Amino acid sequence: LLRPFSSDFSNKRETRFRVEDEEWVTKVQHGKPFSAKYGFGTQWMEFNLTEIAGITSPSKQVTKKDGEDHYMVGPPYLATGKDMYAIAKKWA
Repeated sequence: LLRPFSSDFSNKRETRFRVEDEEWVTKVQHGKPFSAKYGFGTQWMEFNLTEIAGITSPSKQVTKKDGEDHYMVGPPYLATGKDMYAIAKKWA
């Protein structure tokens, strides 16, 4: 790392992605985790989601637009301890 992680993303020159017409959140806070934009994009939508996530998985209902706006992220994640615990429990 060239510099330490930050919880303040108010410098718009360093914020690479946001969803248009949504609140511009600039600090990691409970219920508002941050992550990196993932180079994989929405290619995950082409996988066999039934086999991977189950027949009733909500992932199968995601539109391409929602996938581009909300699900093109990956590690590293920055979140409050409470949020990260909830994420880890759900993924475990």
